Amino acid sequence: MEENGPYVVTGKHNYILRGTTDAIARELGDALVAPIVRFVPEGRIDPPPGHMKFPGTISLSEDTFRRLLTDICASFRPHGFRDIVLVGDSGNQKGMKAVAAELHESVDKWLASQGIKEVDQGLHDSFAVSTTLAAVDPKLIRAKQRQAAKTFSINGVELAPLEKTAEWGKKIINFRAEATAKAIRRAVSEPRP
Repeated sequence: MEENGPYVVTGKHNYILRGTTDAIARELGDALVAPIVRFVPEGRIDPPPGHMKFPGTISLSEDTFRRLLTDICASFRPHGFRDIVLVGDSGNQKGMKAVAAELHESVDKWLASQGIKEVDQGLHDSFAVSTTLAAVDPKLIRAKQRQAAKTFSINGVELAPLEKTAEWGKKIINFRAEATAKAIRRAVSEPRP
C-alpha cells in the first residue's frame, strides 16, 4: 500500500490486481484467484525512505512478507491445489521484480505500438495505471476532480472521454492477462523437481 499522485487512489496496485487476476483466471479457464495480499515491503518504517515518507503508505518487513506468503501458499496445499502462482503488480517484491519489470516493459512496448507514448510528469501515475483503474472502477482515478481541474490527462495522454479510457484499461488488462496466462502455462508444464 503506497501513496500516489493527486488523483489516483491509494492502494492502486490492489485494485489493478483485482481486475487483472480475474482476467488471468478467465484466460486460463481452470484457475481460482485467492484474496489479494494488500501489503508488501515498501521500505524501512523508521526512519522512513521513499514511499514511507508519505501518508497512505503501509509497509511490511521483507521477513514478514516472505513468512506471510509462505503460510498462505502452504494453506492451499492441503486443499488440493497443485500449482500456486504469485502475481504482483508493482515490482517492489524482490522475488517478483524481474517478472513485473518484463511485463511492464511489454505493456509499454504494446502501448507504443498503439500510438501511446507517455512523458513522465512525476505524479507516480501512468496511462496504463489510470486506464486500468478506470476499467475496474472509474471512481478510482477521480475523473470528476481531474476534469474540474482541467487536468484530465496523464503524462501527456488525454483521458477523455472516460468511456474510451476504460476501454483502453480493458485492453491493457486483457494484454496482461494473456501474457501472464502464457507464462503460467509454460511454468506449470515444466517438470517439477
